[in-house]
Amino acid sequence: MFRKSLRLSQSAQYIKQDEFLEALGRMWSSKRDTQPLPKKYSLAISGGVDSMALAVLCKEYIYPNAQLDAFVVDHKFRKTSTEEARIIQKTLEGALDIPTKILTLSLKDANMTTSNMETTARRLRYQALGHECRELRSRILLLGHHQDDQYESIIQRLSTSHTTGLRVMQALSNMPDCFGLYGIHQSGDPKPVSRTQYSLTGVHAIESGSIQIGRPLLQFPKERLMATCEKYDIPWIEDQSNKDVKLTSRNSIRHILQHHKFPSALSKERLLALSASKQAQSEALTSSVNRSMGQTKLALDIRTGTLTAVIPQTKLENTNVKIAVLHRLATLVSPLPLIEVSQFAGVGKSTSRLPFTAGDVYFQPVYSGTEQSEPTHWLLQRAPYKSQEAQKPHITMVFHPNNNPSPSPAWTNFRLWDNRFWIRIFNSSPKTINIRPLLPNDITTLRTLLKNKQLKIYSTTPSKDQYRLKYTQHPPSFLKEALETVAKGPIRFTLLAIAISDEQTGESNVCALPTLGLRFGDGAGWGKAFQGLQWEVRYKEVDLVGGDLRHCLN
Repeated sequence: MFRKSLRLSQSAQYIKQDEFLEALGRMWSSKRDTQPLPKKYSLAISGGVDSMALAVLCKEYIYPNAQLDAFVVDHKFRKTSTEEARIIQKTLEGALDIPTKILTLSLKDANMTTSNMETTARRLRYQALGHECRELRSRILLLGHHQDDQYESIIQRLSTSHTTGLRVMQALSNMPDCFGLYGIHQSGDPKPVSRTQYSLTGVHAIESGSIQIGRPLLQFPKERLMATCEKYDIPWIEDQSNKDVKLTSRNSIRHILQHHKFPSALSKERLLALSASKQAQSEALTSSVNRSMGQTKLALDIRTGTLTAVIPQTKLENTNVKIAVLHRLATLVSPLPLIEVSQFAGVGKSTSRLPFTAGDVYFQPVYSGTEQSEPTHWLLQRAPYKSQEAQKPHITMVFHPNNNPSPSPAWTNFRLWDNRFWIRIFNSSPKTINIRPLLPNDITTLRTLLKNKQLKIYSTTPSKDQYRLKYTQHPPSFLKEALETVAKGPIRFTLLAIAISDEQTGESNVCALPTLGLRFGDGAGWGKAFQGLQWEVRYKEVDLVGGDLRHCLN
């Protein structure tokens, strides 16, 4: 229940306005060059002293210059959790005048066990918070993590021999546990691409706009947060479950830190100082990588997800910088949600100019002279699919289970395909469609049907009517010409294809190559069934370190 602690010693000072505003600005420093400080903040409030201090600091120091709203998550772990959530809501709205919404999690269907309870609850919590931020158009969610949390995290990582033991929580990061959720994960604010950029394309935007997690209190110890709540007469909840050492590993770490004396090498001051040094090294490396990226000529083809990079060799003499640059380039085209930098360690130390694969990206050197000379540039593309992987549809969409056309068809939500393309579909047909890679036998089938005039090929461009595409018919040979021009070689078999599932034969027949703006129709079977099919495709968010995307597209 809510409580006020006994008065702290005079050494514990409350956080003053200039300190908090400085911490808030430091939190936003990585965005400062491109975006001003937000004018709207959402707060994740647990009722503990850390989040209640965050709420009062925001209310006292940045309101009314910024709009505030708060979320309280009711996990229903304890019998009193719902009552506590209501008390927190009442305090936030009554004492601080911050609009507050209670988010109730449904954990019954989450397949939660004792071993995965902590991670499952965390995932559901962040997804619920992400959805609410998206609905409120809030691009940043503030959390109350503080200096003591940093220390506990470091100890926890070191105790598991984690390679990132000294890595600290970041003051600003993307919303975790929300991969593939549109409008939350690296999406929601698309940047249009000129339609005249390509002669053959169906991709007219690049996504951006992750909801950010902000932690402005990381430099402050817990005792100062307690002093701040006392200063403004704000109560907080002492969560008794945090004392159950068997409940979570974090509770065990906290218990050990409170009841055992660690050697000086593992003291809070020593480890935080080492972490700060590690963070400074990381930031220095990032600055070097940014400079190298700024001097690297890039051409990104968002139709195929291929990247041409002219890397100045003299700028990559430092092995660590070389590894980090290769890693950064790979993220622009890789299908992996997370690429371990360690995958590039061997490449970074090597002087070989041979092709290589890392992070599911195929790096191919391109030479203007002999292969004994330095390559003029590198071509990066998604690594070929494994045979079994390519046979499986990546996304299946069932529109009308009763096999009846919808009287009022609507667009689907955006879905992330292969971690490279966001796609949504408009379809009035009852047919089930698959979004999958283009396969060799697809090309053979399409060419045969086109040659026999059983199918026609069209290029498409958007029209003013969001439910219609403009069509331009082409001769049967156009498919071969298009693939030779845009997707020559194995890269064509990583293209996104829309296919129709035949319920009787089990076949999956391609009716569109949306990133190329190509569709097939007017024939019998699947071509006729999908005359009303529409789509919208956007390329994933890319980080070019402030570069102008219009100058990084083929």
